[in-house]
Amino acid sequence: TLAVSPLEEQLLCSLASAQLYTLPLSNMDILKPGEMNFEPLAQVFHTGQVTGLDTCVRKPLIATCGRDHAVRVWNYHERTVELSKTFTEEAHSVAFHP
Repeated sequence: TLAVSPLEEQLLCSLASAQLYTLPLSNMDILKPGEMNFEPLAQVFHTGQVTGLDTCVRKPLIATCGRDHAVRVWNYHERTVELSKTFTEEAHSVAFHP
């Protein structure tokens, strides 16, 4: 799954292994091909498949949900998990309200 931040500064990628990676887009025109590398978003990942992802319009936040019954809110500027909540049932999608 891919998502672009609202100001088109970051590209977020979630893999089948439930890992999240980010790629800065703001310097793409001056970077050499070998310098365009995805970097891990944070250390606390989902333990199963990521089933939903959304970006916040007003803040540098990304929300994810997964088969591990967890919903997480990530700060992609600070590369931290702002909130992590585990539910009794699986969340199939997640969305920020503007």
